[in-house]
Amino acid sequence: MQRNATKARLSEFIKKWIAEQKGFDAETLGTKEHMFQAGYLDSLGIFRLIVDVEAEFGVELDQDSLFCSGATDIDALSEVMSQCVMSK
Repeated sequence: MQRNATKARLSEFIKKWIAEQKGFDAETLGTKEHMFQAGYLDSLGIFRLIVDVEAEFGVELDQDSLFCSGATDIDALSEVMSQCVMSK
């Protein structure tokens, strides 16, 4: 799978996951909004999201890379996650 396609798939997965978990409309979630400040995720939510992404994509994500990246919006997080997925 191409990295852009992987990133797009991850972005959609994250948006749907947030919508289901937090009651937001997936279509209106801003991919450049700070996920924590906007209330999309909290500290426990990011770990739950990582577990579900790992299960969905069949990979183990490098959590050090995720947290050290400083990704705070859906677009940036899906970019970092796509790099992890593509490196497996």
